[in-house]
Amino acid sequence: MIAGVPVLLRPDWEKLVPSDDPEQVMPTPDGLPKAARRWISASVDPNTPHWQSVQMVTRGELRYGDWHEFLAREIVNVDKGFIWAGLSTKGVPLRIVDQYTEGVGNLRLRLAGVVPIRWQDPDQLSESAAGRFALESLLLPTGWDRWTFTEGSTENEFTVTIPVGDRSFDITVTTDEDGHLLTASMLRFGWPEEKGPGVEAPFGVRAESWSRWNGILIPEKYTASWWFGSAGERELLRASVSLATFA
Repeated sequence: MIAGVPVLLRPDWEKLVPSDDPEQVMPTPDGLPKAARRWISASVDPNTPHWQSVQMVTRGELRYGDWHEFLAREIVNVDKGFIWAGLSTKGVPLRIVDQYTEGVGNLRLRLAGVVPIRWQDPDQLSESAAGRFALESLLLPTGWDRWTFTEGSTENEFTVTIPVGDRSFDITVTTDEDGHLLTASMLRFGWPEEKGPGVEAPFGVRAESWSRWNGILIPEKYTASWWFGSAGERELLRASVSLATFA
């Protein structure tokens, strides 16, 4: 477990840490669309173990009303879910925990550590968190053999369908000529207008730079937005990865 995980989250966090050593040989991505093979080949070094999880530390800015500088810790297990725990680093403390574990999603926001500032319908929270988990799973390209791939509209685009419980999510991925992930976008349920109703809306991530950790190339600096790709695109997150550990 990386340092700084909140005590109350540690039991759920530990459930996402693999108990077994990973397979030492990742399956060869034969039979996939050319763009998908290029992405996997660029993202995974030869002889990299078949990693199941990643723990990360990120810093950046999160929009909730105003922009808040934050420090966050996250774990993603390609089979089990994710936990993202962030804390604002300036002004009144804003703590956010977003997670999808054991088939259930939750989002908790607390102001000054004690005042809950949003509670939503549990089913809607699970739908939103499941969509985020599908997108976060792309941080583990070693999990490609669990997913379904189809050709995109250009030679640098493909669609990956990722199952999450009884749902599945279609994510459109674009890459550069070298296979580096540029964008990943999908329809996701959530609250694009913060205080508005929950809706299904385009959501996506743009990578600005990349870094390699334990044989895996992931976006190092990236943004996330609602209404992705439209004239009304609204940035939600600006982040940089300062540590990533795969297992």
